[in-house]
Amino acid sequence: MGKNKIGRNDLCPCGSGKKYKHCCMILEEAPTADLFTRCSQMISSVKLKLDDAFKANIKRIRKDSQQNFLHFTYSKQMTNEQESLFSDWLWFDRCDEDGKTFAAVYLDEHQQFMPQPLQECLKALSDSYLSVYEPTCIGDNYLEMRDIFSQTLHQVTLKERLDADLEEKPLLLMGRLVSFPEGKVFSGMVLAVDNNDSQAEYLQLHFSYLASLKGETDTNLLLKDNPEVLFGLFDHTLRKKLINI
Repeated sequence: MGKNKIGRNDLCPCGSGKKYKHCCMILEEAPTADLFTRCSQMISSVKLKLDDAFKANIKRIRKDSQQNFLHFTYSKQMTNEQESLFSDWLWFDRCDEDGKTFAAVYLDEHQQFMPQPLQECLKALSDSYLSVYEPTCIGDNYLEMRDIFSQTLHQVTLKERLDADLEEKPLLLMGRLVSFPEGKVFSGMVLAVDNNDSQAEYLQLHFSYLASLKGETDTNLLLKDNPEVLFGLFDHTLRKKLINI
């Protein structure tokens, strides 16, 4: 079937059970779009496939999973802005009893039917992790920033210019950075707090303590394995209260 053109009303070869026009046909149109739109469309398509595939399981475990994700937070309530970060954690970080994420299970079952760009997007999302970034330079459609834990520098593509004065009002951004061959974008929502009263130092201090508790020297692995702790710490930055991790 590889060389035959897929009809708009044919079943999508990715195995979703949907018609091609309602599924992966978006990949045919994506190359003509700008980088942000192309990557965002790809990410949205992957998340919709996961949502369709695991709808029954997610409904069953969602409440308990949400409580686990909010365990270290100050407010213990999920806002609309935080929902996107929770959903990404549910798909790409939370492991089952076999140590596999929902994304990994989906990839095992559907990889042979998925278009290559969609496979690469799913793998990039699975490799991504939640972290906190300090913006250093604002461009027309990009943002240069520094990961405050690993000290690595990144340039992320934005939909539009960030309206902020970093000298007058320094910021910290928490989000999940997804790396594509042609650039990086955030997956979903990004949370922000001011960085004008030692907020970065507060996060770094607690993160160093977490590393000592875990005995982990790989910063990226520590971030990948402990997103709910980082989420809770970020929720405390405005209050800078000590929490038991």
